[in-house]
Amino acid sequence: PIAAPPLRDWLRTGARVCVVFTDITRPTPNDRLIPWLLEYLADVGAPREAITLLNSTGTHRPNTHAELDVMLTPEVVRDYRVINHECEKTEDLAPFGQTKTGAPVLIHRALAEADVK
Repeated sequence: PIAAPPLRDWLRTGARVCVVFTDITRPTPNDRLIPWLLEYLADVGAPREAITLLNSTGTHRPNTHAELDVMLTPEVVRDYRVINHECEKTEDLAPFGQTKTGAPVLIHRALAEADVK
């Protein structure tokens, strides 16, 4: 991180980690970035079962399993909890304050409940 201690210095044992990645509409090389990040997290002691990968679809449709395989690699999709944000599944959303105009702000529960984002 920029202007912050290295992740290895503050990641606690047992911390829940949520990694948000761009959906298929963005040309991000997630298939290179995410495996590298997951390897780093494993090296600093984050167990696989404590990591959730959240596809930041916004209001876009969820990505298919086949698309996620291409975006993240089949190994990542097989070995980690990968979920699509679905803005209309209100049961998956948590309140996160409000805008200046008073509109409620909702974020995915997996992100809201993570210790490390």
